[in-house]
Amino acid sequence: MANRTGVLIAGLAGMTGSTAAFGLVAIGRRFLPPVFGITSSLDFGSRPLSDLDGWVIGGWDHDLRPLVEIIRDYGLISSGLNESATHLSSISPYPAIIGTLDAKPRGGLESSIVSKSLHDGACRVQQDIERFREQHNCDQVIVVYLASPPRFSKIDFGGDLTAYKHDFAGVHCYLLGAIKASAHFVDFTPTDALEHPVFQEMATRSGSQLAGRDGSTGQTMLKLHVAELLRRRSLRLRAWYSTNILGNNDGRVLTIPEHRVVKIHDKTAGLAEVLGYDDFDHVVDISFVRSHGDAKEAWDVVECEGWLGSSVSLRMNWRGGDSLLAAPMVLDLCRLIEQGARRGRVGLQAGLGFFFKNPIGCQDARPSVLYRQLLEWVDANLAS
Repeated sequence: MANRTGVLIAGLAGMTGSTAAFGLVAIGRRFLPPVFGITSSLDFGSRPLSDLDGWVIGGWDHDLRPLVEIIRDYGLISSGLNESATHLSSISPYPAIIGTLDAKPRGGLESSIVSKSLHDGACRVQQDIERFREQHNCDQVIVVYLASPPRFSKIDFGGDLTAYKHDFAGVHCYLLGAIKASAHFVDFTPTDALEHPVFQEMATRSGSQLAGRDGSTGQTMLKLHVAELLRRRSLRLRAWYSTNILGNNDGRVLTIPEHRVVKIHDKTAGLAEVLGYDDFDHVVDISFVRSHGDAKEAWDVVECEGWLGSSVSLRMNWRGGDSLLAAPMVLDLCRLIEQGARRGRVGLQAGLGFFFKNPIGCQDARPSVLYRQLLEWVDANLAS
């Protein structure tokens, strides 16, 4: 009998979370073909991964309505797929966990659980995971963090997390709760949660896999691929200006200076690593424009110096549905984590770094290197 996998998304009612949930159900029930992202590309044709048949979905959010209502409100699903959307009618989120560093949700706190401590929040998450696992008879559970990024604060968790009484965010509760429940955890957002050694050590002991951080779905993905091309052609970068226009809740939260610190770092750090030098101007800006809705738009101005001091410039525009770019990569990561679970992998999975802007545990930011490491990671699983 095939392993039964459950996916729990923190931020389930958000555009990316609900789109990923719809995709998982629609593909698993054969309403959509299993073609959605990196793991269904030609390079993976000879590297078989589990399909999504029989997978189950759940999660947490501030909006507790049935998922089918949320999906239809967003208007992201075409009328021809309404039948598959009805299979989400029985799925409603658990109340979201809020920590001291989280932004207040737009709808207020009535449908959320404001945790008094990291320990209390983690225990609540652990209980939800274990209830979900028992209800659906899951062999493994994967927790994916897709909620809004918290306010940045330097934290020293120390060794005894039950005694920790200072600032924390919901992401820390979801991460610790997943580890305590021996579930796997993917951080698709800009947080520093996976950097803390105490969580990495606990995950190894509990049998949990960790992967993150900050999914690379648009501008930064394109930027680092172009940067690698410039390096190969010996076109020396002089300046790179990037602006981002977002109209969804992430865009709203990322206009708050304290909540954009990690995001700006993740969108800037990789460029110098790919190029091998840092003597250039690099500016990244994020603007919230409500009328853009789920559309994610990026403009880049690139100035280089070519042979004999010649000037070379590039202008790029990238636009697409934020959730429709991110959700396939969430499904990719879940398929890969599921494969890793069947092969007994534990701890931080640096081999999945290709999916992230600032992959934890990776020493080289070049996309070609990260992609080769991803294929090697998959091949090692198949060989074991």
